[in-house]
Amino acid sequence: MGLDRRMAARLAEERLDEWRRLGHDHWRALLDQRERRDVTGADGRRYVVISSGFDDGDGRVRIAVAVDDGGWFALAPVVRADVSPEPVGRDADSPQAWSSATVPQWTSKPGERPPDE
Repeated sequence: MGLDRRMAARLAEERLDEWRRLGHDHWRALLDQRERRDVTGADGRRYVVISSGFDDGDGRVRIAVAVDDGGWFALAPVVRADVSPEPVGRDADSPQAWSSATVPQWTSKPGERPPDE
């Protein structure tokens, strides 16, 4: 049985929503770090949810959340990402200041290259 990509995408979006509520300081704490969670999806299956933080420049942080089932699909997980706004005053940590910048998704097959954009 393969990875339920819809469930994995839902779990990734839920984790990103949690990050969005935490604010910029929590995102900065994740820079060059990884956080792993083993979760059970609504379908009863086990999923691995990994959050990683990257410096996106100009004081912004990019959070990427990868979800797989811990098996072969760990080689091609479902990934969602968001970028924090540049921190400006105290409003930068308010949930209203965050705008979703979900990365366009592309699912590869073995040996396949991403399309040119």
